[in-house]
Amino acid sequence: MNSCSTPVLSSSQIAGLTFTAAADATGTGITTGTSGTVVQVTVSSAYGESAPFAAGTITTVSGQGVKVTYTGTLPANVVAVNIYATTTTPTVYKATTVSTASGVTGLAFASTTVPVPSTDGSYNTFAAGANSGSGYDGWVNTFATIGGYQAQLNGTVASQSTADDFLQAAFVSLFNSTMGDPDVVITTAAVRRAIAKAIQTSASTSSYRLNYETGSDGIVLGSLVQAVQNQATGKMVDLVTHRFAPAGVALVHQKSLPFPDSGVAQTVEAHNVVDSMIIEWPQIGFSYDISSYTYGSLAFRAPAWSGVITGITG
Repeated sequence: MNSCSTPVLSSSQIAGLTFTAAADATGTGITTGTSGTVVQVTVSSAYGESAPFAAGTITTVSGQGVKVTYTGTLPANVVAVNIYATTTTPTVYKATTVSTASGVTGLAFASTTVPVPSTDGSYNTFAAGANSGSGYDGWVNTFATIGGYQAQLNGTVASQSTADDFLQAAFVSLFNSTMGDPDVVITTAAVRRAIAKAIQTSASTSSYRLNYETGSDGIVLGSLVQAVQNQATGKMVDLVTHRFAPAGVALVHQKSLPFPDSGVAQTVEAHNVVDSMIIEWPQIGFSYDISSYTYGSLAFRAPAWSGVITGITG
């Protein structure tokens, strides 16, 4: 889902950004109050983390965190911002936010033994270095670079005027640009739960329908969001979760084109040279070793009819 075959986001591609760090009174996790704390910032994409950007040297306060502001624009394929604070001890603290807004406060820092990345693509062995030649462009990277809609919410679901307002903005935009009529929204379990919670706690729920189903031993209580109605076209758009979706990301996907003569049966197709191969290795120890192998790629036939929303903070 979140892979790439080439460096789609590197420090050289966003060299125009300037980061500035400051102590954050609302942050927590840094247990060492000291001057001379070096702050560095990386951004995460399908290619992994970028090389670090210097954000200055500050004086940290025990029990408080760090906030970073920046000038410039982060590309749509940024799915997280990582802040590293290295004290004079030296101890490295790290905090990550899916919001790409400037000056996010209240981040929780934790000490880490993993060093600050030194090169672009660090910590993503399936995208960086020699492995990029055998990789492929996944859903998030494709829709973020050549999709028909990209948006960075940089806020919570509850902060919207309605729980699905950020999705309706995508539906209307895709309808106006390509006559798009998405079939499904693919996101994380946390985002789907946030949408359901926003509906349940809303002061007015007159625009939503709640179905109760009777189980074998009585009424099953509870609710979840199974679909969202597209206000542009009237279609019910399925809302599903994917365990490998990056945090704070929602994919708005159309499975087929609205033109009978388009010649495109499916907008996303898997083309495999080897669908599945099982290798049973000779037994040379006290175990029976088996490996599975698949070799292929994804083909995106019409990315302009789909889009991506990032920075959904819950």
